[in-house]
Amino acid sequence: MTGVVWPLSRKATKSKRLLLVSTQVLWDDSSKAVYPHVAEALQAVATAGHAVFVVSNHPQPPWLAPYLNFLTFQRCSLQSPRQNGKIVAQIIAANVNKGLKPSDIVVLGSTDDEHRENEKASKKS
Repeated sequence: MTGVVWPLSRKATKSKRLLLVSTQVLWDDSSKAVYPHVAEALQAVATAGHAVFVVSNHPQPPWLAPYLNFLTFQRCSLQSPRQNGKIVAQIIAANVNKGLKPSDIVVLGSTDDEHRENEKASKKS
């Protein structure tokens, strides 16, 4: 997994929850803008002390920093697509000594397939 910073920082593992978000959840391609209510909700989550990561197989999109500077971008660089759920199992495995559990990770994917696959991977951990 080149370019991936799992294990997580002490701050991320001490947070109440780790929230993983796909770029498709944040960006409305038809209007070329961030979904405002999603951005507001994620800002509230981050302010409450939860770690919020945008996870992608692609480089950081140019629109992310200007609009959502409270999020941490993480390129996962997985051989298989991020949507297969392995990322959750890998994060847990890399941080098991810090007490990270599957129930500490919340995934906001952009398709039903992403949700199903991440749920399967979490149950295997």
